[in-house]
Formats: sequence, structure tokens, C-alpha cells
Amino acid sequence: MNTSVKIGLALVLACGPLAVFSAWQMAERVRMFNLAEAADRFHFEPTSQRNFEFGGRKVSFEDTRTQAGTSAVKLTYGDQSVLLEVKDPPAALPDLLGYSEWLRPLYFAPIKDGVVAVDWRTSQGVRLAVVNRTTAGYDERTWGSVRVKDWIFDVLELKADGTIEQKRMQFRDRRGRLPAAQADPKTDILAIDERTWQWQAALYAVPRLQVSRYRFGSDAVDGNEGTPGMGWTLPATGFAGMGMFVGVGLLMAGGVRRSASAVPAVGATAPVVPGRA
Repeated sequence: MNTSVKIGLALVLACGPLAVFSAWQMAERVRMFNLAEAADRFHFEPTSQRNFEFGGRKVSFEDTRTQAGTSAVKLTYGDQSVLLEVKDPPAALPDLLGYSEWLRPLYFAPIKDGVVAVDWRTSQGVRLAVVNRTTAGYDERTWGSVRVKDWIFDVLELKADGTIEQKRMQFRDRRGRLPAAQADPKTDILAIDERTWQWQAALYAVPRLQVSRYRFGSDAVDGNEGTPGMGWTLPATGFAGMGMFVGVGLLMAGGVRRSASAVPAVGATAPVVPGRA
């Protein structure tokens, strides 16, 4: 048994069981976290229609202007209406497609046991939201560059009783702070909580080419107050796995034997090729 085989065998025997054990422990910690953070899940279906019905009431989106002369869309639901400030669409597109980068009507419904909890025959259980990313954070003087942390979202839900519930909301920054509250402690802008339908809905108003910078403050890697997170199991699994693969590679390399006939013996004469001097 040569040296590389011995080292490879030692690595496999030492790292293999450690990799399996730490991976199992890591999976168990992820399971514990998911049980502790059992959040509601929702299925979303965006629409670009300007006129439709919901809950027996007419819903319409009409282009208009604010008193200051800026672009706006008037949302009407039954006898209720809301004015939403928007940016001018980049081109004349049908329905609401020109506003799809920041204004989205969304049908949504909860998911229970992996199934969308909706009676599709009667639409019982379907809810309707409208999310609008406002002009905050958009600067025409800098070629439309954005200050993502300044984005504010109008999150509206069209209720079954004919009312419109409206909230102005914002994602927290990476330190868990609300940017609007940093600028004005008395602001009425609310934080978008993790694992809520508002969080998921707001992402539909984020530009498609913009990589989402929004991350949960607690996840299976870091854990939270009630669960430890992956902790030592993550690096242990990684290093043990690499050690095991290196060991397997050494075993395979050490098992390769060169044929003796392929190596010319010392002092042997080269074969004579007929016709050559």
C-alpha cells in the first residue's frame, strides 16, 4: 500500500462519518427553525387589466394627473377611489403594462398543506391587492438611478366589504432600521414585516433587472432567539466533505498502476524499423 492510498484511506475514514453526522445535525436544525418560523405562504397571480370586477364591484385604473401636475393613476373600487403617484410609462403599452415595473394589481390566496386554499368555481378565498412603488428614491437627474433603501410602497387591499385598506410601507435596512423613521421619527410609514403577504406583494413592484437586496433578518443559517441556526454544523459539513473528496481522489490516484511493459528497461536497445538506417 503506497503513501497516497494510506493518506486517502485515513481521510475517508476520518472525514466520512463526520460529514454524515454534521450534515444530519444541520438538517435537523433547519427543520427545527422551519417549525418555529411557520409563516403563512401565499400564491400570487398578477394582472395587467385596467377594468375588471372583483367581489361584485367594478375595479378600474385611470391615467390622470395630481394637483402638482405629476403623473398619477386613479384606482376606483365600487364607490371608493385612491390616487396613486406614478412615473410616466416608458412607452404607450396596452392596459397597465407600461406601469408593470412599479404598479401591480395582484390576486392572491393562502397556501395550506401545499395547496392554494381557493374554491376556483366561486373564487371564494381569493383576495385582491394593489402595490405601487412610489417615486421616492428615483432621481431623473442621475439617469433614473435609484436609492433602493428609500423606496416606499403603497400597499392596498380591496376588501370584500367594498373598502380599500391602504398602507404606506418600507423595507427595513440591513441593520433592521426603518429608513423613513431615521429621517422623521414621527413618520406614518410602516415597516414591511418578514414572511407576510405584504412582503411578497412588494417584490412584484421591484424592477425585474434589480437584484432583490431584501433579506430576512432571521433565517435557518443564523437562527433566531428560539433556534440556534446552523452554527458549527455548516463549516463542519463543508470541511469534512472536502476532506472526504480529497481522500477519495487519493485512493483513486494511488490505485492507478503503470504497466511495466510501458516503461523501457534501462539499457534496452530501441527496436529496429525495417527500411531505416
